[in-house]
Amino acid sequence: MTANSPTIHGSLPPPPDGTARKDRPSRWNRAPGWRFYAITAAGGFGLLWSVSYPLGHVLWFVYSTWWLVACAIVWLVRLANYVRARRTATHSGRWWPFGVAPIGGALVLGLMALGAPLSARWSTSEPAFDARADQLAAKAAKIDAGSRQSLIRDDRVALYTVSDAWVDADGAVHFLIRGSGFIDSVGVARLPEGPPADDGTRDYQRFDGDWYTFVAEF
Repeated sequence: MTANSPTIHGSLPPPPDGTARKDRPSRWNRAPGWRFYAITAAGGFGLLWSVSYPLGHVLWFVYSTWWLVACAIVWLVRLANYVRARRTATHSGRWWPFGVAPIGGALVLGLMALGAPLSARWSTSEPAFDARADQLAAKAAKIDAGSRQSLIRDDRVALYTVSDAWVDADGAVHFLIRGSGFIDSVGVARLPEGPPADDGTRDYQRFDGDWYTFVAEF
């Protein structure tokens, strides 16, 4: 059999390398794959992480929002190209992966609306904060608690970093949470007797049990 003779049983020779992929649609004409959704999920995780702080973490929220906006633009462009390819009878692959983004977005928004990220992170951290508050209260009893002496500086308490902590003269233990809030300092305070009278410097809101969030004006 010579090089130019037909193949056995009349079958055609295999196409040269690359020929079999000519009919594969462009990436921009197809539904997103797992790589795109992995990148998008990173933005969704960042958004959930931003609301796991008392009163939120502004920078995490802003960065994650812009990240997700960019992913949404890419998703919309690919959806528009996919629809156009379908109308022109150009093969463009499966359609159902486009549904992953709306479902994921609804899940993230639902968790945020329910306050699930903050609830989960705080419930994990609360025992450690209670234990540390007991330690600080005992320590403050040996010193002048009314001086608002700083008892913690940049220390890790469970899943949060505490930038400062002190005990008031009435025994209320305050923790400033690093990253929480934006300009004003935000933290949590254990107030068994309830919040003190408003002195114009802090705004307390009930958080969980004896714990309150507070904002110390900048």
